[in-house]
Amino acid sequence: RGPQDQDDYVNSAVLIDTPLNAIDLLKLTQRIENAFGRTKTRVWGERIIDIDIIFFGQENISIEDPDLQIPHREALVRDFVLIPCLEIAPHWRLPNGEALADYVNKCEHHDLVKIEINLACS
Repeated sequence: RGPQDQDDYVNSAVLIDTPLNAIDLLKLTQRIENAFGRTKTRVWGERIIDIDIIFFGQENISIEDPDLQIPHREALVRDFVLIPCLEIAPHWRLPNGEALADYVNKCEHHDLVKIEINLACS
């Protein structure tokens, strides 16, 4: 799904610990996107930055909000989302108890290339 006429892009996943609730975290990610000059010209189209909240909370909760759906509505059908998530949380379970890893084989597979960058922090 999505436009096939755009350049390749880098997709990554991070696991963070935050005191913010999900909506406040969404507002923060939107401020970061705006600071980088994000503009959205078409659905699933190219943009300089796109920060999505895929899952939220150790309890692995579901959120249904007009501005935020958790798990992210497209995450479970995108190998380029699932594979990076599984690299940092290989035993992750969805709110319904299903293993996230079970969804990878159900996805349309893309020609993904793994890029490794060492960002050691001291």
